[in-house]
Amino acid sequence: MDLALHGLLVRVEGEPASVERAVEILTHFGAERASGAHPQLSLSFDLDAAPSPAGDVTAHHLDLTITRDDHGLWLSSAAAVAWIDVDGTRSRTWVSGGGVVPIPVFTAVLFHQLRLRGGYAVHAACVARGDAGALVVGPSGSGKSTLTLALARAGLELVSDDSVLLAAEAGHVYALALRRGIHLDPADHPDRTFVPCPLLEGTKQQLVVEGIGRRAACDPVLVLVPELSGEPRTTFEALAPIDVCWTLCAESRLGELDHRDAGRHLAVLGALMGQVQVFRARLGTDVLTDPVSVASAVSDLLRATRSARHAPERPEGLGPRAAPSPPGPPYATLPDGAAILLHPADLTPIALDAQGARVWEALADGVDAAVDTLTAESGAPRAEVEEAVRAFADELHEAGIVRGSP
Repeated sequence: MDLALHGLLVRVEGEPASVERAVEILTHFGAERASGAHPQLSLSFDLDAAPSPAGDVTAHHLDLTITRDDHGLWLSSAAAVAWIDVDGTRSRTWVSGGGVVPIPVFTAVLFHQLRLRGGYAVHAACVARGDAGALVVGPSGSGKSTLTLALARAGLELVSDDSVLLAAEAGHVYALALRRGIHLDPADHPDRTFVPCPLLEGTKQQLVVEGIGRRAACDPVLVLVPELSGEPRTTFEALAPIDVCWTLCAESRLGELDHRDAGRHLAVLGALMGQVQVFRARLGTDVLTDPVSVASAVSDLLRATRSARHAPERPEGLGPRAAPSPPGPPYATLPDGAAILLHPADLTPIALDAQGARVWEALADGVDAAVDTLTAESGAPRAEVEEAVRAFADELHEAGIVRGSP
């Protein structure tokens, strides 16, 4: 069976029960029936005995052990073994015990294949007015879906709830839908109608909501980080890009199967910070009682940001294989000169202020060269600069991060 997902033709074939599950998940992610001779992604399922991966273990994700060899990436668990070829165009999953492919295994395989096509999943929601979009980013329980529902009910278009795919074209970042429904805990909304969704974990179900506009993609110009305030009115507070980028990293599927993916993903997040305004949204009770006023405030922010620039034309969908990540620890500079560095061992995001980012960049040629460069730039006494640079380099070394030569 063939489906189209954001410009990619996806072919699903093999064991019928797993094919049915895969089609259900892909449809949940917004895929539609399609046909074509040459699929960009091919996913197949078997009940035969799985081969035993013999490569190097590179990571662990959920209950999956990730192994890499010359032929691609292997995901192994008690329930299934999956293989993804080097180019990410083909995958094959062997399901144990005559069962159905587990949802976490399938989504891990699919998202890895999408990453290799330049599509990066973020735990976020997204709404839009026209082509201008607002990403709503934060941990579970922060109010993302509640705010998204309020904005959609009040006239903004729903792009995606809970998961968004980010993709860059010519250095500009676009948001693509991954979940077309709105998902909430029925206990928090007893007056609303829900339908079960077997693809959701925990207590959330899909809200039955009619009369809202939808779109499959948008141009993000705004990032909102919600928190529940309990106050009567919702307010918006400008944030520094470094704070929001750190949150985006924490809510992203950064290199979960292969750390080599993380540099590309972080580069997209850094590029996003260069095209958006960022705000904390302190959600008041008016999100539920007066969503029109909240939507009006968000629309004003969207218009103000959108009018300040012009985005290039959005591509039709995800493209060919993404370029490899640059060597070294993943690192992205932000518009205000600050930066995000990912620890090479576990990809924990590390925030660097503008001064720390400049020292990091200067250390590329070693400590002595960094001291020379920064002394010339700052005009400060060399001894003071050297003390600060060596302290910074020592702190990195103690954290297990090597930058330049001693």
